[in-house]
Amino acid sequence: MPPLLSPSPLIIDHSFPRDEGELRRAAIALGQLAGLVERGEAKVLVTETLRTLVQMFDNWAPPYPSSLVRDIYQLLDQWILQPHAGVVILDVSDVQPVGAHPVPTSCEEDPLVGEWAVEMSRVLAAHDQVTDGQKYFIGIACDWAFSGGQLSRYTTAAAREFPLVGPDSFSNLLDADRWIATPASKNQSVSFAEAKRNAGAIGATRVTAPADGSHYQVHFANGHKWPLDRNTDPIPEAFLKELVPITGFPLIVLIGALKTGLKPSRVSRLVKWVI
Repeated sequence: MPPLLSPSPLIIDHSFPRDEGELRRAAIALGQLAGLVERGEAKVLVTETLRTLVQMFDNWAPPYPSSLVRDIYQLLDQWILQPHAGVVILDVSDVQPVGAHPVPTSCEEDPLVGEWAVEMSRVLAAHDQVTDGQKYFIGIACDWAFSGGQLSRYTTAAAREFPLVGPDSFSNLLDADRWIATPASKNQSVSFAEAKRNAGAIGATRVTAPADGSHYQVHFANGHKWPLDRNTDPIPEAFLKELVPITGFPLIVLIGALKTGLKPSRVSRLVKWVI
């Protein structure tokens, strides 16, 4: 259930000369972030400012270390110009910003960084429209922490700001997606026949009948099994709740899938602004 991570504005900061150490830190951090995306542990948040940066990358010319610049550019190019399921591109230009979002201490003052700060304030406003305004499903990937150092801080504090996160803390963020469930109610019952017939909708690979007796076994690809008794009809809620840790689906999503046979789908919480 991946959260969204916004790359540190270090890669947006055009305060040159940029020394090799800073470029190496950015390249390592982006590489670590790419690993999380490849493993499905996080998704990358891309905004218009980052897209603008990639379009301006020809300006990153010698004397900067060409191999590091090329590595950074190639990864950003894959994320922005060749987007895939691990990348979420947002257009929040219609959202009213509230001031400017704080900037990590690793960044210098620069017009593009200033644009990043305003844009992330818009993202924060959009984020809080779809949450309870307390917990976050977006974090700022700290270039120091993702390159083996200590977690950085913001230059200023704000009443509301996305958390700076590293490899050891990003998992504290909420899931950035939400389930689209077939209309169902937690009060609806699921019959034995519905569960047996529609088990594939919740990821079951097969349902095996008993040699004798009434206990069927629902098998999942992760090796888990769930007992299904034809004499227990409808299925008690307590039994259905056993499927939550096995499948990763919330109870109401499970009920809808088992009653209809329609596989649940997921969509970004920020779908209104996804490009």
